[in-house]
Amino acid sequence: MSISKCVLLLISFLILIVPASAQQKAGTLKIKPYVFENNKKEKVDAEFGTLLVPENRSKPDSNLIELAFVRFKSTAQNPGPPIVYLAGGPGGSGIFTAKDARFPLFMALREIADVIAFDQRGTGFSKPNLGAMSGSACRSTLRQRVKRQSKSCSRTHTVVCRTGATFNVLT
Repeated sequence: MSISKCVLLLISFLILIVPASAQQKAGTLKIKPYVFENNKKEKVDAEFGTLLVPENRSKPDSNLIELAFVRFKSTAQNPGPPIVYLAGGPGGSGIFTAKDARFPLFMALREIADVIAFDQRGTGFSKPNLGAMSGSACRSTLRQRVKRQSKSCSRTHTVVCRTGATFNVLT
């Protein structure tokens, strides 16, 4: 059997064994049982979920990114609309915030409704996690992005960026 026939046979086989559901598309929601553990090692049953969305909202065919969240189910008999927690920022993780000093607040709010600790784009368990970059790598990436975006503008821009306790001016 020739190499081209072997390759064709292999590709055909792979197409058959990969289910159509494995194709990722915007709007795909995955939720699984999760045992949430805070920084004091207290545990509570929860759900861990991800939602696939377009990286660029105005271009539905752009790369997909994954937004992560943890849902703490309500303890109320008739729960109200869910409470969604968005961490401050930039770069804050709702899930990591729930692991720390606000854990008792999240648990108390369950008496009213489901509480959802949400990791916004680029933070926490969401993918890609842009907060994983630090130091000069972060500044270099940011500088490249600013330069790319500023080329489309007709006037010069200066961006002041806070990194830690200092401010950097990027031109």
